[in-house]
Amino acid sequence: MARAALPALALAFLLASPAARAGTEEVLRCLDLADPAARLACYDRAVPALRTAPASPAAAPIQPTGPTLSPEQQFGLPAAELRKQQPGGSVEAITAKVVSLREQAPGRYVASLDNGQVWMIKETGRIRLSAGETVEVRRGTVSGFVIVPEKVPTLLRAERLK
Repeated sequence: MARAALPALALAFLLASPAARAGTEEVLRCLDLADPAARLACYDRAVPALRTAPASPAAAPIQPTGPTLSPEQQFGLPAAELRKQQPGGSVEAITAKVVSLREQAPGRYVASLDNGQVWMIKETGRIRLSAGETVEVRRGTVSGFVIVPEKVPTLLRAERLK
């Protein structure tokens, strides 16, 4: 019983490959032979044809859609946005220059950086930050992000807008 199952199992593996289907008709005819010696001789003739069967073309690798962001560009993006991007490593902090600082609402400021990122400063009230100043944006101790001005090293909680 096990001897009869072995050729069938081997045939199943051979048939699994689309490239091997070209010479499978001859192998299928070998299964019908009752004499073990004749069946073996039939397999010996059929298998070399399977080895020389044309290979199926390799599947093209999937190309990412849309622009891939560098680790620095990914820094500070929400997790949902990061899942859309290609993995690109981890950045703990970035240094940039403040291009503009505008008051969005009384006591609420939005800082645009020279790398194109836009951050909302979550601290309310007066802040010690001005356009042209170099800042470091890094991960907060517990969560979120902080902006640390170079001139006055204070921690300003921030959230990336763009």
